[in-house]
Amino acid sequence: MQNKLLTIAIPVYNMEKYLNRCIDSLLISSILPFLDIIIVNDGSTDNSEEIINKYVSEFKDTISAIHKTNGNYGSAINVALAKAIGKYFKILDSDDWYDSDGLVEFINNIKHIDVDMIITNNSEVYANKRPPKYIRSENVEFGKILDLNSSGFNAADFYSNIGMHRVAYKTSLLKEMNLSLQEGISYTDNEYAYYPFEHIHSALFLNLNLYVYYIGREGQTISKDSMIKNSNNLLQIIKRMLDQYSLDLPDKVLDFKRKYLTTTLSTYYHIILVLQKKNTERDITLKNLDSLVKEKDIEIYNMLNKTTTGGIPYIKLWRKFHIYAVPSFVYKMAKKLES
Repeated sequence: MQNKLLTIAIPVYNMEKYLNRCIDSLLISSILPFLDIIIVNDGSTDNSEEIINKYVSEFKDTISAIHKTNGNYGSAINVALAKAIGKYFKILDSDDWYDSDGLVEFINNIKHIDVDMIITNNSEVYANKRPPKYIRSENVEFGKILDLNSSGFNAADFYSNIGMHRVAYKTSLLKEMNLSLQEGISYTDNEYAYYPFEHIHSALFLNLNLYVYYIGREGQTISKDSMIKNSNNLLQIIKRMLDQYSLDLPDKVLDFKRKYLTTTLSTYYHIILVLQKKNTERDITLKNLDSLVKEKDIEIYNMLNKTTTGGIPYIKLWRKFHIYAVPSFVYKMAKKLES
């Protein structure tokens, strides 16, 4: 058996409608020997298990399955990482898929690469038939290995280009740092993009489209209703990030973590201040979080003041006047203008 170059972890929960499309995008005969596909059935109650087992039976040298009780996204990634044997590790959500040509190109590249992190381009496809969007890494140098202390590493814009959909890590690095995502909650993909960066010593940007992100599925965590429902999950993620946050880091790592934390925090503030009506309990929770942010790093606190929606600095206004300064009708109008 040839050495496995890429482990692809696919968390699955009740995705029978999308699962075939996802897995079929990977089944390219010329690269199958190099793939280690681990499908984690996270307690599905639909026909996902039956679909998965058929693929395992037909592609037993490439695809393996883990059937477990529901533990949410983080638990699925954790068990897949423990079993991973590929040189690199990448995640694929079961309602998304890979561009098959991009996957072939990616495999051909990593045959001759030895870096800690690889970042690729991605595309977005929308359920509402809106034209697809291609997202290319910007402010980076493609095809050049960037060592930690090099000028190229310091110049590259990692913050704007790192995300679960775009990054592959060396599997040994993730195991050596004992990466473990929180279990039983949503939004742990933020942890996957955030924690490994301070362990990276080399990186490579490849100018190829690999991940195809499907947007608009009912129940998706980026929908308004889901964001409100799972806001406490996001708060847990943020508190863990803050708990492990330190100013005693190299400048490049600290800059990345500041920007990433600010974005994650602004998402939570947005859910509380913009997407919902004022609530005393939520307001107290947000004030406590805001105090914690200020204590941890005044720079992040000040960066949040610059966060806007529709051009309105809603966090700054809330801090100053302690009101929810963006009524829902203003928000809707602002979003229309932005689009």
